[in-house]
Amino acid sequence: MREIAFYAKESRTLHEGPKLLMWYDQALTRRDRERAMDPRVFLSFAMEDKPLVELFRGQARNRRCALTFRDYSIKEPVDGIWKYHAERLIRASTATLCLVGTSTWRSEPVDWEIRRSAQLDKRVLAVFLRAATVRVPSALHEIGVTPISWSVSAIERKLHGE
Repeated sequence: MREIAFYAKESRTLHEGPKLLMWYDQALTRRDRERAMDPRVFLSFAMEDKPLVELFRGQARNRRCALTFRDYSIKEPVDGIWKYHAERLIRASTATLCLVGTSTWRSEPVDWEIRRSAQLDKRVLAVFLRAATVRVPSALHEIGVTPISWSVSAIERKLHGE
């Protein structure tokens, strides 16, 4: 909003400020409408992979990247009642995306999130954060999900059901 006020002040005409505000509101609503169509994705990952997960999230926030989704995942570890928070977010999501790193296969929370997503009839997808030679969680094997490589176009196609 400061940029708008600055622009209106610099233009030295009173009518340009409201015009710019109206344009800003229209652009914001159009972007909100576009984002509303994006899939709601619960990201399941091991905390050891958080730096790579943040990079993955960053791709979805980057306007120049084709990868778009609304992130419905837990941002910080939740002690004690994490299952309650995770299930609430999984229920609100349209899909669960397991981000598979080197230690994901032994993460009990990731295993539980994958199983719970399948029980709730959510689509479960998986992406390798590193080389495809790492082990994957047993829950992915049990529900028949094979991770794909970290390719923006492939992930986008999977998220949008193509």
